[in-house]
Amino acid sequence: MRFLSLLLALLMAAPSGALRLTATIGDSELLSDGALSALSVLSDGARLTLSADGFDLDKNGELLLRARADDEGGVVACGDAAAPFDVPAAGETDVWTAMEELGVLLSPWEKQREETVDLQEAGSARETCTYALTGEEWESVWPQVTEILCRVTPSARMLSAAQISGKGTFKRYLAKDGTAVGGYFYAAEMTVNDVKREVRLEFGRQAGKGLYVAFRCPNAKNTSNVRLVLHAQEHTGGWTLNGDLRVTGPESAHYTAEGRTDGKLKLGWTAPFLGKATAYTLTLKNEESGSEFSLQRGTKTLLTGKVCMEKADLPEIELTANTDEYAAAKALSERIIPLLISEQPENGMQLIHYLAIDQLLNAQGVE
Repeated sequence: MRFLSLLLALLMAAPSGALRLTATIGDSELLSDGALSALSVLSDGARLTLSADGFDLDKNGELLLRARADDEGGVVACGDAAAPFDVPAAGETDVWTAMEELGVLLSPWEKQREETVDLQEAGSARETCTYALTGEEWESVWPQVTEILCRVTPSARMLSAAQISGKGTFKRYLAKDGTAVGGYFYAAEMTVNDVKREVRLEFGRQAGKGLYVAFRCPNAKNTSNVRLVLHAQEHTGGWTLNGDLRVTGPESAHYTAEGRTDGKLKLGWTAPFLGKATAYTLTLKNEESGSEFSLQRGTKTLLTGKVCMEKADLPEIELTANTDEYAAAKALSERIIPLLISEQPENGMQLIHYLAIDQLLNAQGVE
């Protein structure tokens, strides 16, 4: 999963600006009427304001939870309890600059060829610069390679001890005008974190067209793998997505995305643990002012509702950690549970009971 985090960090950027979200609760086939009523009490008057710098959660004007983050880390606070949390450090450059720097570093091995390469939603490349190195040759330049990647994301430090056996091939895909529009890497055997894997990555991106990513890294026995295929077509107002992420091994999971970011979008995930997998599907009907949602657990509707959003400002403040995450979570529960019980004692207990049972069923893999 750390390898996947690195891949996504190389290709994606965090959005800018702040949004304020409010939710209205609808129906459920799994929650009792009492539990559903208690959930409505929690959401009524609650507002979540968030940006890349953190978030504020308040209810009826009372601040419940607050978090802020920067390159050094983050702090989440509830009342006087403030706990630290790790934040992936931002890079100093972008993936395209790094691709160019890698081309300069590997120029002694460069072979240029005019050819058309189909990059799916990202269009086509017209020229390929190929760098095929032996394991020993990769070893000779690997410290510089990881240094370049670390300028995109410090998470690339996890690759500092990686080793390539046999041949490894890196390609830069260029448009007709010489602009970089994609890349490729393949190694039949690459040791990462003491595990030998076959690694293949291909991606493309052109503004106004789309994004394409294909990645896999199975181990020798194919018992552990991360496989990602993402097709994203850019259009006026948003994106059309078709993505599939499968993780096999001790932390097996399956995630899917299909639809439009400015229309109907369906997100699915299945995460088995100690038995049969539990499948969830979140269907969103997105509009400029918000989204109607329907969350399915298996074949039953767990919850429906609507989330409204508007542009907002998130205050610039500094938070100082003074405790651990458990104390902050306890402080939040000590504010939420009394609020819930005081307004609807019986319904509040029904909701707490359902959430506890649901977590138990998830842990046992029961649908």
